[in-house]
Amino acid sequence: MKNTPLQSKSQQIKQKFLYSIRGNFTTWTLSIIIVLSIFKDLEFLALMGLILLLVRNDQQLGIRLRQLFVKVGKEGFEFRDPPEEAATADKESPQLQINDESQDYLWYGEANRLLQQNRLQEAEQKYNQVINEGSDESVIKDSYLNLGVVYLKIWHQTHNDDLLKKSIEASKKAIEHDPNGYRSRLNLGVAYSKKKETESDALNYFEEADSIGDMSDPITWGKVKLFKASTINSLSTRQDGEKYADKLREAEVSLLESIRFFETMSYHPEAPWLTHEASSLLDVLRRKIAQKG
Repeated sequence: MKNTPLQSKSQQIKQKFLYSIRGNFTTWTLSIIIVLSIFKDLEFLALMGLILLLVRNDQQLGIRLRQLFVKVGKEGFEFRDPPEEAATADKESPQLQINDESQDYLWYGEANRLLQQNRLQEAEQKYNQVINEGSDESVIKDSYLNLGVVYLKIWHQTHNDDLLKKSIEASKKAIEHDPNGYRSRLNLGVAYSKKKETESDALNYFEEADSIGDMSDPITWGKVKLFKASTINSLSTRQDGEKYADKLREAEVSLLESIRFFETMSYHPEAPWLTHEASSLLDVLRRKIAQKG
């Protein structure tokens, strides 16, 4: 006997209702586990429960959480190198009459689309075309900036140190075209932070970027402050870390400022996990400061 349309509709509603109950049961179970784990001082279990809860309710957030640069140790959260994200310059190709000058923007716009689609080798070729054949100084400067990001992204896939060198060269070229560019300094800081022996250079670039940050882009400036604090934290744990101990208070202030920036941009898709990362690192730094008296 075939189901009538009304019966089929009733079955669909019933299935959705049962799925909703199962979902609520899972949510409540994880919530109870988290609360009990915190009460019993089982930080690791609480963290795992929180991650499962967040991943279950937000698939995209789950993907971002797996990219967080944290690990859990005996003393709580311990941060690794700053996140992979670097700054890009995005411009829309002007919808004007095509001439020799606007051709630069068309190439640049195409390169940006390729970068957004993660077609990195093609983006590299197109940015280099702008640099080698273009004539607009502003577009060439931004192409160097974004080319530095392209090489960083390829490095994350291959870990070929030659690509780190290319990223550094491209970002330095961007600074030559724009001496006050803080995004290029952010990219340099991220590139130098990938090697322990150049972390102090990374800190210098993060500090320079912080000193010339731009409130028109609080997310990027907040990242600069977060990465600077993360690098200070990393340097302070090394054998020669005592000379960076005095910077822990500075790092604490930077994190408070970064959290404020992220909170003002709470609608930005990156803001929640950036706030989480900054808040977790703030707890770590405050424990270190308390230990040092």
